[in-house]
Amino acid sequence: MWESFWNTTWEILGPFYAAVLPIAASAVVGYLVKLYRDKTGQEVNAIFREALQGAITRTANAIVVKAGGAAALNALPADALDLGVRMVKEAVPEAVAHFAREGLTDENIASKILPQAEAIIAAAPLAPAAMEIAKHVEQALTDPTKVAPDIGKVLDQIIRSLPPRASGNG
Repeated sequence: MWESFWNTTWEILGPFYAAVLPIAASAVVGYLVKLYRDKTGQEVNAIFREALQGAITRTANAIVVKAGGAAALNALPADALDLGVRMVKEAVPEAVAHFAREGLTDENIASKILPQAEAIIAAAPLAPAAMEIAKHVEQALTDPTKVAPDIGKVLDQIIRSLPPRASGNG
């Protein structure tokens, strides 16, 4: 009885299964391929974005050093940013080519270098203070018995030596 039921069912539904199964299987495989491409594509974008940002930061550092500081940065010759763009393109050509397909231009790269250079200059006054704090921290880590008891005074001196911050609060 059951054998004839299954035979009859297979005779009726067999052609349907034969037509639908390959379509369903290819849809599943296609979906899995799409998921894989999306995931690896995002990873590639992240790697290239990080490489591009690193090259822009290094180039901005080089421009700040070459310009000689904040005053010179305001009077940069036009070819300095062109040189910066070339430096970025030579440092990470694969990342530049990848993002060029998405619309990255030389002007976009140049527009990212100058703000980065300005940020480096803005952080520069903090470097001596950070070095002083690092010296005291290193001393505390190497020999805690010799830590200056007046560390508060040292920190106060460091804070007072910093240039005043421009504030928008008036």
